Amino acid sequence: MTSSITISTFATSIGDNSITISYFGNNNDSNGRVDFFRNGVFAGDSTLSSGTFSSTFTYSGLSQNTTYQLYANLVNSIVTVTSETLTPTTTCYLSDTLILLSTNEYKKIQDLDTSDIVKTTEGNIKIRAIQKIFNNMKNRNELQKIHKLSKKYDENLIEDLYITGGHSILVDKLTLENEIGMKKYFGDKLPQIDGKYLLLACVDPRFEPVEFDEEITLYHILLENEDKDKQYAIYANGILSESISKTFYLKNGYIE
Repeated sequence: MTSSITISTFATSIGDNSITISYFGNNNDSNGRVDFFRNGVFAGDSTLSSGTFSSTFTYSGLSQNTTYQLYANLVNSIVTVTSETLTPTTTCYLSDTLILLSTNEYKKIQDLDTSDIVKTTEGNIKIRAIQKIFNNMKNRNELQKIHKLSKKYDENLIEDLYITGGHSILVDKLTLENEIGMKKYFGDKLPQIDGKYLLLACVDPRFEPVEFDEEITLYHILLENEDKDKQYAIYANGILSESISKTFYLKNGYIE
């Protein structure tokens, strides 16, 4: 088996000033190490023995409202292997969120399955996979915390919307305040889906953070598409929001 390494934030910890990633792979040499980098700067290392490995590493000393690109190199006497780059965020819906189907009926996200077809701004698309995460949301940063958009702020909402701060709704235009907030996470490029701007819940002033004492269940759905980076505009509780891409889904440890 050849040497390989993968990193993921799935089932790990993201705090206000640290990110713990999991990493796993195979080392085909008797010695080796993993070097960790953030935004191209060395952040630490860990020694390896021969064979398969699985462990965690914590990036500390991070700043809030900053986008980090994380990757790792597996280094041994035979080869150096670089993992894919990971940009941690969280785009999830709280359980009981209502998703609009091709039948123009809403269905709770936890009741969806891969036979369902979701209504998007680009047509009706079948569900490829469903992501389910159990999470304790205490002491999380703004991207991880649950944020609530009340019906009083959007007449199209049929129920209050609860999503993570790193999840975006879609809007026709951004205010100057919105643009400044989005550029903290995405730089000068303001992302869009089907001609509509993404607006993170933690940036939109209409959303408010919500604390939960108990463990909660979060969901996201991946829709069928040949383009691994493709996202769709889907209706959640009556308003448009982003679906997850295959690339993000794969980086979080899902899909064969």
